[in-house]
Amino acid sequence: SDAQKDEWAYCRLYGVAARLNRGPATASELADLSREVDAALRDGSARLRAFGNQLLDDIRRRTASAGTAAAAPAGWQIAETASFRVLHRGQAELAAEVGRVAEAARRAMYERWVGPAGANWSPKCDVYLHPKGADYATATGKPPANPGHSTVGAKAGQVVSRRIDVRADEPTMLDGVLPHEITQVILAELFADQPLPRWASVGMAALAESPDGVARYLRAVPRLLKEKQLFAVGPFMERAQFPSADEVTAFYAESVSLVSYLVGLKGPKAFTAFLQEGPRRGYARALATHYGFKDPADLQDRWVKHVLGGE
Repeated sequence: SDAQKDEWAYCRLYGVAARLNRGPATASELADLSREVDAALRDGSARLRAFGNQLLDDIRRRTASAGTAAAAPAGWQIAETASFRVLHRGQAELAAEVGRVAEAARRAMYERWVGPAGANWSPKCDVYLHPKGADYATATGKPPANPGHSTVGAKAGQVVSRRIDVRADEPTMLDGVLPHEITQVILAELFADQPLPRWASVGMAALAESPDGVARYLRAVPRLLKEKQLFAVGPFMERAQFPSADEVTAFYAESVSLVSYLVGLKGPKAFTAFLQEGPRRGYARALATHYGFKDPADLQDRWVKHVLGGE
């Protein structure tokens, strides 16, 4: 009957909407979704037209966005993978290795914190390989000693651009900086509606670095504790601003240590669930729900004992 056809057409449109709401889609996926909407509108009645046209407009916007990053800027060459465009200045071999490492890090970090990576990124993430610190500083305006940084652009809750800038001359670029920044890009997408507190994003990204890199952060914590340079956990967990220059070492060390401790208790995905609940209910209540701590002070006591080898 016409009513049954309409119901089936609506179900098809709803399926397209659900897929779009899950996040970025590849160009081929978007083409398939567009065909699905067209087919549903042919079978359904006029009352579904507005819903279908809304979906088609969304698909067209996403398709245009996916195609905006095709050409390399002047002076750059591109090595592409499924989810990355590695832009380099004549370092083709290094660019290919960066692409392989980036894809592996993306899969590993999604799997660690939420589950399988799912569809390839669209738009792809641009990774700029700046030959030296001076090149990096000139291109980005960042200090030349910085190893790298990431930038994610979003509109209406959708990611429209991903970019990572790294120094090719940084010794830890492949096993430290690149996985760190890829994790930051993933977190910016996973928590687009409610950005993570600084300590959580810093700690989660740092855990993507090499074991030696993580160990350097953790080794600093007992000394900083004894020197009373660390922060009370309660205010620290709510802190939104980035630390001042004289607080950076303590901030990074405490962030990595605290995230490592909580992840060690119940695993990475439980930590992600805790972070998703924190903004809605407050981190103190989320700590009680997910970890059984009475309050942040209870967490601090047990974390300090753990750091000093007593738990």
